[in-house]
Formats: sequence, C-alpha cells, structure tokens
Amino acid sequence: MASPCTGLSLELFGHVSEYQQVTAALTGSTYQSSIPFNVGTYKYVCPLEATQFSNGTKSNVYGLVTSCYSAIDSRDGQKYFLRRVHNFRPATSKVNWFIEAWKRVSHPNLVKFKEVFTTREFNDPSTIFVYDYLPSVTTLCQRIISTTAAANPTARNSGSVPKILFPETLVWNYIVQLTSAMRAVFHAGLACRSIDVTKILVDSHNRLYLNGTCVQDVLLCEHSPNITRPNDVVLIQQQQQDDMKNLGKVTMALACGSVMALLPENFKSSYDLIFTGGQFSDDLRNFINYIFTNVNVRKSLNELMPMIGARFYAQFEASELKCDQLERELVKQVHNSRLMRLMAKLASINERPEFNLDSSWSETGDRYLLKLFRDHVFHQVTEDGAPWLDISHIINCLNKLDCGVDEKILLVSRDNQNALVVTYADLRMCLENSFTELSNPTLTRATVDVNAGSGAYMSAGGGVDRQNGLLVQGQQQQQTLSFSAAGSSSVGGLHSHGSSAMVGGGDAAMTSHHNSVTVNLAPDATNVEGHGGIMVNGIGGQASTATIHMQAAAMYNGTV
Repeated sequence: MASPCTGLSLELFGHVSEYQQVTAALTGSTYQSSIPFNVGTYKYVCPLEATQFSNGTKSNVYGLVTSCYSAIDSRDGQKYFLRRVHNFRPATSKVNWFIEAWKRVSHPNLVKFKEVFTTREFNDPSTIFVYDYLPSVTTLCQRIISTTAAANPTARNSGSVPKILFPETLVWNYIVQLTSAMRAVFHAGLACRSIDVTKILVDSHNRLYLNGTCVQDVLLCEHSPNITRPNDVVLIQQQQQDDMKNLGKVTMALACGSVMALLPENFKSSYDLIFTGGQFSDDLRNFINYIFTNVNVRKSLNELMPMIGARFYAQFEASELKCDQLERELVKQVHNSRLMRLMAKLASINERPEFNLDSSWSETGDRYLLKLFRDHVFHQVTEDGAPWLDISHIINCLNKLDCGVDEKILLVSRDNQNALVVTYADLRMCLENSFTELSNPTLTRATVDVNAGSGAYMSAGGGVDRQNGLLVQGQQQQQTLSFSAAGSSSVGGLHSHGSSAMVGGGDAAMTSHHNSVTVNLAPDATNVEGHGGIMVNGIGGQASTATIHMQAAAMYNGTV
C-alpha cells in the first residue's frame, strides 16, 4: 500500500518522515549558553545526550569524559556527528597514521569517520572526532534495556539476568552485520576497539552500525609513549583478538537479552543459560564457545563462517530485497520529479500577468496553446458540470507532453469558439520556446546582422556569438538602428533613426533621440585587429525586432 501524498510505500514513507522530523528537531533545538554555536567549520552545535557529563563521569570504553553533538559543516552543508573528548589534546604526530587509515575504511555497517581536530571553544583543550550523522538510531544497550523493560518491567533494575527475549534469528542478524564490519576493519590492518553495546548503533529496521572508531587509537598513541610505530603488527593483532572477545560478550548480551549478562558476577549464569536452556541452536553455542575457550589460541573470523552458515545468505537476500524496494521507489520519485518540472514550467507561463511590458504575452502565440492544454489536462468537467478529477488522465497527458509524442490532441477554448488540433510534439516545442524566452529575457527573437571589418558575415538570434574579434550580446527591440564606423581612434559617419535617442562618445559629432534607447559609443574601448574599437551599450524598452549593421571591428554589448 502506498502513501496517497508521495506514492511511497507506507513503510518507507514512515521511515523517511521520521528521518526528516528528527533531523529538523535537532537542527532547531534550543541553544544552550554552555555550548559554543560554532566549533571550527561546524555550526549549529546541538547536544545529543540528556546529560553533558557535568559531574565528570568517564566513559567505560575510552576512560575519559566524552560527549556527543550534531552540527552542520559550513563547507558542504551536511550534518555530522561530533564526539568530543574533554581535556585531551594529542601531542604526537603518530596519530596521523591512524587518522588517515580510518578515513580510507568504508563499510555499510560502519559509521564513516571523517576527520579529527582540536579546539578550545569549550573552554578546555578538547579533541573532536567527526563521523557521518545517523538520525533516529539508538545504541544496542538502549535497545536491549528497552526490550527487557517492556517484557518485564519489575525486573528492570533487579540486576538479574532475565528470560531470553531476543529471537535467535535476530541474534544471527546482528552477528552477520557485526562480523562483516570487523572483517573490513581487519582487512585494512586496523582493530575496531569499540565493540561494546554502548558503541553499536541500531536503527528501526535492525540495521547495525559500529560507531566510535579511531578514538582508542589516538588515545593509545598519546598515553603509550613506548609505542615506536603506530602500525605495529603484533600490537594490532592483539587488539583484534580483544575485538573477538568483545564480539562474544555482545553475542551473550543479545542471547540473554540483558546487559547484566556482561557483569563478571553474572557471566557464569549467563553462560549456563545459553548452553543448558535448550533454546538456542548448536551453531550459536559453538560460536560463543569458540570465542571464550582456548584463550591462548588466536581466533579468526574465517573460523566463524561455518557456524554462521546459510544464515549469511538469508541476510544477503534480505539486503538485496531491500535494495530492489528502494530502487523501485526511486524510479517513482524520478517520474514524480520529471512531471513536477513540467508542471512548474506550465505554471510559470500560464496566466502570467505581464512580460516585457506586454500584458497579452501569455494569451498569444505558443502560450495560448499551452493555456488550452492546461485546461484540457486540469480543468475538464463532467456532463453535470462537476470537476473531473482523474489522476491517471493528468499523468498520462503530462507523460506524453514530456516525451513529445506525435499523437494528436484536440484543444477547445473555454467559450467553444476555437478548436485546434495539435500534436504533443508541437506542444512540447511551444513549452520549451516559451520557457526559454522567460528564462533569458535578454535574448531576442529578431536577428542581429554584423558585417565585420574582414568581410565576414555573422547573424545571431541573441546570446553571445564571436567571429573575427566580434562580440554580440543583447536584446533586440522594436527599433531599427543602422550605422557604420571607420577610423582607428574616432567615430564618424554615424546615423540613428527615430526619436528620443542619445548617441555620444569619443569624437562623435551628433546627438539625436529614439524611443527609450540609449547608445554610447566609446572609440577607444577596445582595439581589434588594428581597427578602432567601437563599444555600443544600450538599454531598450519592449523587445521585438531590431537590425544592426556594423562595419569595422566592433563590440556590441548590452540590451538595445
């Protein structure tokens, strides 16, 4: 079922609406005096957390006080996620290797890292890590807590491990996405170091994103001066093994449906719940058992693939189906935007009160046909005089107009006195010509003829044309001007027809008048091929026709 307003499926329409509402709400959030309005090139800084760690609480993952914001980058106008590390400023250049390495890592289950910079806008030496902004997401920790609280409100703060709440299919869904992101990071020669339920983001469609990368690497370089080089292979391999262990912890929290399962005092009971409860498959038990047993043996993501098995294909098929759905919706919106452009052009032309001081412009020529076509598409009535509202008729007519088909159509005026048979191709040409005339009011319909000093001939219907050092740009008028010029530094033999024109400049020795036309001649304005340069600038009234003849190298520039 589709939304009647946009044509999108209701599910996708709801998702897009939620995205827009959250983004707009955050952009328009109330300004807080304790938060700077601008931080570097980022403006409209808005906090994303209820508390700003005023009590100095340190992050369990990073070991320092951190806070999160959204902001708009003035360089590209896009919104980004800012993670601020309080009272920290890296002083070693070894962090640059990690920063550049993380910029190159890209994966659909990884929040893209953009840059890092330092600032004192918060009245302390803060370091800002910048990532792509994802609205309407929550942490995996919050998802687990909210699910547990909804199922068993009385056990929310009991500290015990509740009954299993997450279905195994959802657990495997998260495992596939998380291991896929880890594989991309390991392949880049890095370690995630942020696999924690508080740093994993989930959207309303169970899409998982690994967040907070690069922070631990920068902190490590600063707090471990004994590290001689940042890309130490042995150190990174050890960090990757820590990622594997954290993957097992996250899996246990999901399987048990509680973050309390990660506490040391609850670990054994959580482990027994998974292996003795009989609610999970052998593959999931083997998955967790592989990670937590034989701690001295190096673990590999490749060894986990047999346990994931065909579930990987199910995840892949779901992603492909989602892509197909989005592509279908995109095709609809492409058609919508195409028809919208047509309607915008028609609305700009039809019933225009005046154009170039001509109040009848929209009622004559090509515009009259477009007016009749507008009535044919939108203003038809039934036999009893009621409006005939047929969306399929409107879309069909607009599609034929956009394609410019040769199909003929009968257009009848409102008083039934005029009936015209035209093709959609004719109407398409009328639309483009009329809209082009509106879009380029300085262009003309008549022809400007120029005879250059070298004997070459050029005609232009407006716009800019060059040949043999000649520039023609302007708008034709109802008047007719003809003149010739000769000489290297002066103007002579100039003649202008009409009244109310003022001609002057250089050595010109005459002044006459023409209807609301001003012509200025500057013989020393340019010098083309040794000839005396002539510049003609004019501002005219209502455009219609004009013919200008020039002899000698000249430049005509303006609206005549």
